[in-house]
Amino acid sequence: MLERSKKGSNNRTRIKNHIAKLHRKITNMRDNYLHHVANRYVGYRIVYVEDLKIQHMTMNTKGTKDKPNYHSKQKTKLNAVIIRQAWGKFFDILSYKLSERKSMLVKVDPSYTSQMCSNCGHIDKKSRHGKRYTCTVCGYDIDADTNAAINIETRGRTKYISIGPK
Repeated sequence: MLERSKKGSNNRTRIKNHIAKLHRKITNMRDNYLHHVANRYVGYRIVYVEDLKIQHMTMNTKGTKDKPNYHSKQKTKLNAVIIRQAWGKFFDILSYKLSERKSMLVKVDPSYTSQMCSNCGHIDKKSRHGKRYTCTVCGYDIDADTNAAINIETRGRTKYISIGPK
């Protein structure tokens, strides 16, 4: 409707204000949800999360003339989903809520957390089969997300010991 309205008209201004109001409502709903999720973790003394480089994850992927990226449309949609989820904002909210309660948010290196065996430490991309993780070396079989969570916690504990409590 906005593109069909005449520029500078009162109707266009009214439509723009209406769209802005809808965007504010969506932002407020997202912020409310993020606060509710963050409140689930404020009872813990330490929370470990992956230190995701969101800006790098959402970089433009058009490629060059010599080497074009044919999956650019898929990546663009993935970028939109990542930005819409507001992971960075969630980590900021969680961090300040934890610091208010004298708790700590420890960010760990995310590399290979889903490919490393939490039992023997072997890293192999072939070990992960969708939702399952089966180590190619020791045969350890576990849910892939649980395996990654164990690896994140282990790295976080190591990092926490090196930096010490507040």
